[in-house]
Amino acid sequence: MDPAAGLKPYFETFKEDPKTTSGEALEWILFSWLSDLSWSARLGAEEDPSLRWLSESGLLEALKGAHIESGEVQ
Repeated sequence: MDPAAGLKPYFETFKEDPKTTSGEALEWILFSWLSDLSWSARLGAEEDPSLRWLSESGLLEALKGAHIESGEVQ
């Protein structure tokens, strides 16, 4: 499982380097990715073999139509 292919466009959008990104920037990247997955439910995973793990792991089905929230853990 290598999520780099799926996350690459998000790192590019946020102008971040995957090797050095942390903290809030990484949270926003992951939030954006999970939000997109929940709305599109497939996001190219069927066509792109490097993203097949999303379907095989059950993540796409679990996120289908989910409402993703961001905030501090209380």
